[in-house]
Formats: sequence, structure tokens, C-alpha cells
Amino acid sequence: MVSAEHDRFVIEVGIPAAIYGPPDLRGVVPRPLPFGSERAYWRVWQDDGQAVGVLLTAEIIAVGFSDAESKALSTSRRLGLLLSLWSGSPVSTPRLIRMARVGATGLSAQRSYVYQGEVARFPSVPLDRHEFERMLLRYAELDAKRAEAIDRGLRWYSIAVGSSGDAATQYLACWVGLESVGAELNARYHPIPRARCETCDSPAGEKRPGVEAGLHHLLRRAIPEVVADREDYFRLAQIRHDIAHGLTEADAYEAAAEPRSPDLVLALGSALLTLFAPPSASPRAWRSYLPREYAPHPDAMAELEAEGDLPEHDPWTGGWVDLMVDLRRERTSAQDTGEPITRLLPLVRYGYQKPPEQAEAKTGFVVYQRHGNISEDIDVPEVKESPHYRGPAPEEPWHPRPLTDAWARLLRERDMGDNPGEGASR
Repeated sequence: MVSAEHDRFVIEVGIPAAIYGPPDLRGVVPRPLPFGSERAYWRVWQDDGQAVGVLLTAEIIAVGFSDAESKALSTSRRLGLLLSLWSGSPVSTPRLIRMARVGATGLSAQRSYVYQGEVARFPSVPLDRHEFERMLLRYAELDAKRAEAIDRGLRWYSIAVGSSGDAATQYLACWVGLESVGAELNARYHPIPRARCETCDSPAGEKRPGVEAGLHHLLRRAIPEVVADREDYFRLAQIRHDIAHGLTEADAYEAAAEPRSPDLVLALGSALLTLFAPPSASPRAWRSYLPREYAPHPDAMAELEAEGDLPEHDPWTGGWVDLMVDLRRERTSAQDTGEPITRLLPLVRYGYQKPPEQAEAKTGFVVYQRHGNISEDIDVPEVKESPHYRGPAPEEPWHPRPLTDAWARLLRERDMGDNPGEGASR
């Protein structure tokens, strides 16, 4: 029974995996409730005649499209973890293909999602040859112990940035990366082991645990908005223990990791910059760009909203509306900086498979930002009506996360010309 506040949706999600099989291979998901759906089936996902994974069709209950999108990704992510185990292939972020709100007699609204590829999703940053070569030279000059620590930290940093679609994995990767350089940070911050440290609130004569002392000091410097005292540090450490050792339910530790994982990415980046720079170096002598949040997500979405149900369209049996957005890319330059940018000019195409004449329908689209999803604006993106909309498409954030206080401060520092790692290298 669906309540008045909830709607029934049919979702179609692609789960990339290294599998193969005949195009007609399909099956049901037995007992789908643990996956968050009412009923579900799967089939081989074909792209240009090649099997690229599994296509999941499921029925879920949600409050509006935004909630349905989140639940669709959660449902398919759980199935994707099992598919990864079965196939021995990496876990990949599921891709929303389309979803429909269904009424008593058929489809009443539909969204179809467009992907333009994963290449260069980040906005480009200028490469300064002099500063980049200085970083390479500094790495070559490191002693073996510190270079080994930085190697470990860099490995976990890259894993963390690539895991931004999975807060728990990103959080754990950041924390392991910080632990891997914690002893070096402690040696950097506390050259006299038992001297008083105002940052760590440790009195003179107290013996400090090396890794923990380095992490605590770094976090107090890099993200003071999050770690203001020892209790805050242990609170973050507990989330790490919950994830690594399964001390709480998955939903609980994922909810705890979600708002803090971006801050830990910043902290780990600051830690690595700190270890790269010699103690006498000015923080402004080193350049760093804030880590940009990255996870595969749609580049655009086409939407159809009907006044009533369309009985001839049952998405559960494949009766989707032919609905798409074509995006034409235009290379141009920003007027203020001259930096090359790409604009999206949408060409919207909607097709009906003989809908009932009495069913009036509106169509619209959204173009999503390619570069991450942390934003000061967490409003639901506005759907632009088509074909009445003209001109370049303004880009909206895809399921934006609120900007944390630490990110906001570091963005201000970047805009003022300060190095984002400055707070951690004092």
C-alpha cells in the first residue's frame, strides 16, 4: 500500500561489470526487499553489441524523483557489490538510465539520463612547469623514510578522490592515508617529543603516541572547524573504527561518514603538502588545488510530465517513452580569465509512442555540472521547459552536498591567493 506522500517508481539502472552473456540472458532478483525494492529483475547490459554489465529494473517507493534517484542508486549499489564478488571485477558507480512514476493504469512521468563520458570531467587546472618540477625535485630529495610515507599517503589519497561516490570508502581511505603518514607528521610537528604543544593541548613531559599525535595535530590545523579538541578527534576516529570493524550497521556509519568525508580529503591533501615542504618553506611557495569531488553522474536529464497516466506505457515491461537530450559542446573562453571552458548547448528531442490524445504532457530538461557535487546551493535543480527554452544551458549541481565550513574557508583562502595547505604546514 502506497501512502499519499509516496509514489511508486520503476527504475532502470546500469551496473558496469566485467561480465559477458547472450543479449537475452535475464533473471529475477529473489526476495528483493533487502535491496530496497518491491520487485526487481536483471538482464545483460549491452552497449554497441558488447556486454558491459547488468541492467537492473526495479520497483521502488519514494517521495518524489529526487528521493527515487537516491534510492535507485542505493538499491543498485548493493547489487553491484555482489556482482563485483561474483565477477571479480572492480565496483563501479551505477548509472541511472531512466525512471518513471507510475500510477494505477500506466506511466505518468518519466526521466531519462544522458552521459557524455568520463573523460575530463574535472575542470582543467593550469599546469605551472616551474612549480610542478619543484615538487618533483622535492620528492627526489626526500629521505627514504619520508618518501615511503608519502608514497603510502599518495596511494590512499588517489583512492579517496576516486571513491567520492561512496562516503564510507572515501572516509576509510582518507583515515588510512592519514595513519600512514601520522608518524612523519608527529616528527614534523613535535621535534622535541615531550615539549608542550598548544595545538594538541598536551602538557610538557607527556609522552605522545606517535601516529595519533601527528593525526590530531594535523586535523586541528587543517580542519579546525571539525576538530576543535581531543573529543572531536576521537569522534572522527570512532567512525573509522565503525566502518573498518563493522561496529554499527552500514546505514549508520555511512550516514556518519557522509558529511565528514570531504573534510578528510582536504586534511589528507594538506598532510601530504606539509610533508613535501621543508620546514623553512613558505606555504605560498607551494601550489595545490582543492580536491574536487568526483563520481560518475548524468550530464543531463530529460523529463516528461503527463496530466494523467499513459496506459500504453508500462515501464515494468519495457514500455518507456522515447525521451532524450542531445548535447552539443562549444569551446569558448571565459571573459575574465581567458581560460578555455566548455558550454553545453542542448538540443532536446522527445518522442511519443502514440500516447492517448487526451493525455497532455509537458517536457523539460536539466544539464548537470560535470565537476563535482559540493555546492553552496542545495536546492533541487530547476527543470527548464522545452521546446520553449533557447540558448546555452545553465548547469545545475547533481544531488549537491552542502559546503562544509572547512571547504568554505579553504575556498576563500584560494580566492585570496593563499595555499589550501597553509593551515596544516604552520
